[in-house]
Amino acid sequence: MSTWDLALENENSREGKGETSYVKFQDGNNQMRILDAEPKAVWVHWLSQANNGKGLSVVCLGKNCPMCEKLRYDKANNVQTRDRIQRQFVINVYNRATQRVELLQKGKTIFETLATFHKSMGDITGYDINIVKTGRGLDTKYTVIPVMQSEPVPQGLELYNLDEVTKVFERPMVDLLMSGMSIEDAQKTFNADAGNYTSGSDNNSEDIGVEGGNTTFAPF
Repeated sequence: MSTWDLALENENSREGKGETSYVKFQDGNNQMRILDAEPKAVWVHWLSQANNGKGLSVVCLGKNCPMCEKLRYDKANNVQTRDRIQRQFVINVYNRATQRVELLQKGKTIFETLATFHKSMGDITGYDINIVKTGRGLDTKYTVIPVMQSEPVPQGLELYNLDEVTKVFERPMVDLLMSGMSIEDAQKTFNADAGNYTSGSDNNSEDIGVEGGNTTFAPF
């Protein structure tokens, strides 16, 4: 099963190179070209109290994931929380507006449509897609439209290594983020105490919170 097939599945929940540029959607048209043969699928936790209360996205560690443990505890004890977990997909794109390679990372809504195009209209890397953003906040909607008459993308584009940009955090780093620290302060504390930490989660377990045994941090 390819990760395009995962984007078409019904299930969407689970417990259990310099600065990276992500697509920042503008109101209206956002035209881009998919550059990878298929996306990478990850399970992403939203930690509402991390980053000094601003919230932060961190991908599931899989076995013994403290974020999954907290979700299970909150559910069992009827604790109201804004924390959540969602399957997301990440892929390299050429953004026509910024004229650079960026990472498109979103959930099922967008990638289900992309997967449908890929299967019904042929290789999705052969034409542009236009993602139209409308609304605000919880009323935001994304409409995906194929652009069959598209200009070619520049040659020799350097793509992000999806395995590299989705590297796992050590559990102590996640514990610091869950305590409310910013990513910068957590990284400083983790680096200062690195000698006291042991290796992180076992990604060979079947109880992994991400397809392919990889996890990620991804800013939204």
